[in-house]
Amino acid sequence: MSADTNLENAFYRLTLDREKGVITSLFDKELQVELLDVQDTISLGAFIYERLDNRQAMERLTNTNRDTIYVPLKKTLSTLTDITVSAIEDGAIWKSIRIHGTLPDCADSRGVNIEIRLYHTDKRIQLLYDMHKLPVTEPEAVYVAFPFGLEGSKLAFEAQGGLVFPGINQLEGTSSDWNVVQNFASVRNDQGQIVYSSNDIPSSNLARSIPADSITGISPKRRISIHGYSTITGPPTSKPARKGR
Repeated sequence: MSADTNLENAFYRLTLDREKGVITSLFDKELQVELLDVQDTISLGAFIYERLDNRQAMERLTNTNRDTIYVPLKKTLSTLTDITVSAIEDGAIWKSIRIHGTLPDCADSRGVNIEIRLYHTDKRIQLLYDMHKLPVTEPEAVYVAFPFGLEGSKLAFEAQGGLVFPGINQLEGTSSDWNVVQNFASVRNDQGQIVYSSNDIPSSNLARSIPADSITGISPKRRISIHGYSTITGPPTSKPARKGR
């Protein structure tokens, strides 16, 4: 059996790496453009579990301790193992494929389940994640990577009362890394945009470039990733840019 599987509809052609359980290509048929940074070593939908070596490293910055010297956090990163991929299901509303993997330190024996949906009549992709989380009292995080890549693009997200472009029009001194997304975030250029939304997990890591010693340990890349502890959903869509307001 081929290591890759294509899931396709009238809008997208999606390539899934069956061995890793991640999306390695997302081609937009309408725009005739690849929507992912295919050179990135972290693929779309990658499920990453992070554990810190000690809590004290995370608590260096408090109300009474404003240590401004950057010290990389010591941590352990884990991804899914024992991955299985189902056959493609062609339903009345969408095509879908299911992925199952194990992550013993994070999920119980039932593992992590992922479903990828391509809708027949709606230009929308949905990624659904579920697991039965193990009780962990030490610092931890779960990330799902969205390494979108449009040439000459910029990041934006909706906050309360307006649209924020990280590092451009945000309030001085506020975070340009972690943000709470009101309804959507987007990667956009003059030709189109990719819109990301997650109603369940609003806390997102929106970064134009992530330091090499950050969560991935790789060179800086443009990435949208989502952080949360419960069921994670994130339906990205792409569409031509609209003129005007």
